[in-house]
Formats: sequence, structure tokens, C-alpha cells
Amino acid sequence: MPPTVFIRLQQLSSASRGFTLAEVLITLGIIGVVSAITITMLMTNYQRTRDVNILKKQYSELSQAFRSASQEYDLYSSTPKEIVDALKPHIKWSGTFENSQYDALKAMCYNPNRQYWGGRKVKRNGGYLWQGGNCGISNPIAEVRASMELHNGACVGFGPRHEIILDTNGSYTLPNIVGKDVFIFEVNNKNGIEPKGKNLSDSAVKTGGNGCNKTLKNCGAGMYCAARILREGWQINYY
Repeated sequence: MPPTVFIRLQQLSSASRGFTLAEVLITLGIIGVVSAITITMLMTNYQRTRDVNILKKQYSELSQAFRSASQEYDLYSSTPKEIVDALKPHIKWSGTFENSQYDALKAMCYNPNRQYWGGRKVKRNGGYLWQGGNCGISNPIAEVRASMELHNGACVGFGPRHEIILDTNGSYTLPNIVGKDVFIFEVNNKNGIEPKGKNLSDSAVKTGGNGCNKTLKNCGAGMYCAARILREGWQINYY
């Protein structure tokens, strides 16, 4: 047999042996890593889309209710209870609540007959946390004097300084973290509703002390998350 033919047969024989066990394991490992990264990205994108769609729908309902109620009432000058009463005919709701005390645990749609989330084992002041997740909220939630539970389970609280606290999945459903399921708005002097920090600079909204950025861990971080979401075209780009 000519030498060249023998060499070619050797090459063919070597190629026909297939992959070694080590090569197969390495390939499977690479596929596993890529799959894990892809699944994580898909889950994160799904969560962002879901959360922003819920917020967008509830913001739209609240805005419409404010527009309708403002035809009869000066909401900017009204007390929290007066705002709740004015909104009732213009939005679907399932319950209303009043709070006469400075108490962050009982401010948002508090019902003493339900198991409350205040027993969660986290060091905090009150039932809600700022964006970093390690700092409890007193103001503005503790100042909420009237709140209403909407037909979809959301809780909306109103404070004496024009604040509006929107908990998109209700106060009895975690995580109860600003920027995740809790967003802060305010009543403007045109009797409408707008995100807290709407007129601030981009740097203040994103990286200021009350800005919306996952790297911020201080108390007050996340106050402007609703403003950032609307400013960026109803996109959540911070988690």
C-alpha cells in the first residue's frame, strides 16, 4: 500500500473515533453556562416587562380618575381623605382606610384582621424598604393618612404633603420595596398626578441621594424610580 494511502487511512480512522469524554464534558459545561445566562436574562426581561406593564396600567387608571375628579374638586388643596372620597366615583376600588397616627406599619391599607407583613425578619423601620432593600421607610409612608385598595389589589396611599404612594401588588404582598413594587408620585398644582422628581435633572433622578439606581443603598434611594421609568419611555433599566 502506498505511504500516502496509509496515512489517509490513519487520519480517517482517527477521525472516526469521535469525541473523548473530556471533550464532551467541556462542551456540555459550556452549553450549561450559556443556557443559565440566557435563562437569567429572559427571566429578568420578563419580570421587567411584567412590572412596567402593571405600573403603566395602574398609573393610567389613577391619572384618569384624577382628571375626572378634578372637574369637581381642588385635589391639590384637599386632605388625603378628601382625595380618596373624590376619587371613589371614578375608579374601581374594594376598600378605603384611614390612619390618624404616625405609623409606617399601619399606613397603607392596614387591616388588623389580616396577617401583616410587619413581622418579616429584616432590620427596618416600618413595613416598607427603600430601593437598596436594607433601609426601612418612615417618611413619606408613615405620613399617609388615607389609602384605598383598588379592584386589582393595588394599594394607593395619600400623604398631607401631596405624596401618593402606589404599591402595585398591595401592602400584603412582598417585596414592598421602592422601585420594585412601590412607586412614589405626587399631586401637582394642576390637580393631576406626576412622578416624584419629574422635573429634576437626569443625574438627580438616576444617581442623586433619592435617585433610582441599583448601586444606591442609602435611605431614600428609589424615590424617583417612577420618574426614571417614564423618562426612559416606560422602560425599567435599573435591575
